[in-house]
Amino acid sequence: MTYEYICDTCKITKEIRHSMSDDSPRHCNKCKRKLRRLITGGCGFILKGEGFFVNDYKKPKEVKDDCEI
Repeated sequence: MTYEYICDTCKITKEIRHSMSDDSPRHCNKCKRKLRRLITGGCGFILKGEGFFVNDYKKPKEVKDDCEI
């Protein structure tokens, strides 16, 4: 996973890739102060494969009523 961190002292943000089970980086490489992880939206989930939208989320066809009252 890729996480975004910011140093509150020098205001540098960086993306760091590590697994969820790894410890988070604690200190900024530049000023050696504490890093803080930013909460970001991420990408959610990615739909792969042919026809997912067409098959599963297609709008129903409109029924046309040719009769007039």
